[in-house]
Amino acid sequence: MQSDILFRLFTLERVARTFLRLDTEGVVVGDKRIGWNTGGPMRWRDIAEIRAIRLGLSPVPRGKVNGVCEITFVNGLVLSVLSHSQMGLFDEERRRDFGAFVRTLHERLLRDDKSRIDFYSGSRGSKRIFAMIFAAMAVVVVGWLFYFLAGTLGFMGVLISLAVAAALGLPLIRVMASNAGEAYNPDSISERLLP
Repeated sequence: MQSDILFRLFTLERVARTFLRLDTEGVVVGDKRIGWNTGGPMRWRDIAEIRAIRLGLSPVPRGKVNGVCEITFVNGLVLSVLSHSQMGLFDEERRRDFGAFVRTLHERLLRDDKSRIDFYSGSRGSKRIFAMIFAAMAVVVVGWLFYFLAGTLGFMGVLISLAVAAALGLPLIRVMASNAGEAYNPDSISERLLP
């Protein structure tokens, strides 16, 4: 029997969303169960109750990305385990803890669990469509910025708008590629699925 491992990561009992400040820190992966801080007593569920695990990424300033691991249980409860700081910013230590959490959780799954659980990365359905619309709008805004700056500042405007496009576009491209909504192998988690 393996011991329980505590990870200093923030959690939400719902799909990841916009927030001002997180206050529920702590998720435990045990041999046959998972527990998390609810702001009160720890809540525990058996690993056998997991129906789906989704790995996703979201962009943050300075070209960094944060990770989310959404665990859906058979009763419909969704636990989101997050890689970022209390204020939603990139945190290198939590990024490493997040990778260790994801790997530990998947290692503790039994063969029967792995055949039953739906493992996927990114977004599906309406979430994916919303992300694509947002990306298209971002391209339009950067294009408009490029046109405006090039017209008023000449060559310097072109350089500035290209730098802005690269700063905004590269993280967005990485996130869109990682959030393509595809199944992944729980025995071999790609680094591109982690922040």
